[in-house]
Amino acid sequence: SSEKELTSALHGPLKLTTDEVTLKGVSVEKLLCQAVALSNKEQLTAAFAADTRFTNVAADIQVADGKAAFKPLHANLAQVALSGDGNYDLPQKKFDVALKARLSPELEQLDHACRVSKRLTAIDLPVHCAGSVTAEPSKWCRVDAAQILQDMTVNEGLEKLEKMLQRAVDDGG
Repeated sequence: SSEKELTSALHGPLKLTTDEVTLKGVSVEKLLCQAVALSNKEQLTAAFAADTRFTNVAADIQVADGKAAFKPLHANLAQVALSGDGNYDLPQKKFDVALKARLSPELEQLDHACRVSKRLTAIDLPVHCAGSVTAEPSKWCRVDAAQILQDMTVNEGLEKLEKMLQRAVDDGG
C-alpha cells in the first residue's frame, strides 16, 4: 500500500538494453579528460557539454529486498567504454556504482590535452559514481587520478621488467 512496501516486494532479474541515454548534469568525458590532462601535465581548454550522452547502456539487474544489483553494467560513449557493477537502494533512492573506463585515442577530439597515450590505453581508469538521485548530479561521479597515475607507474614497471627478462633469456641467462 506504500511506495516502500511496493519497492521492497519487487523480486527478479531484469535485462536492460537501451540506446542514446543522457545523464543530465554530469560530464563523464570532462572528468576523464581532466585525469588524462593531468597525466599529460596540461590544462583543458575546451568547453564540455554539461550532460553525458551515452551511445548505449546495458545491464543485468537483480532486484530483491528493495535493492537492485547491476552486474554487469556496460555503458559506451563515442570515445570511452565503461564497464562495472553497482547497486541501487530503491526506497532510499541511493546508488553506488564502480566502473572501469577504457579510453580510445579519439578522446583527443574533445580537447588537445586529452591525448591518450599507449600508457593510458593499457589501463582501466577507475570511475566511481554514488549518491542520491535527489541530489545534484554534478556531485555524483569522480575519477581517481591518483589511482590512474599509480596504475600507469606499475604498468610501466612491469613492461621494463618484461624487457629485462626477455633480454636475459635472449642472452642465455
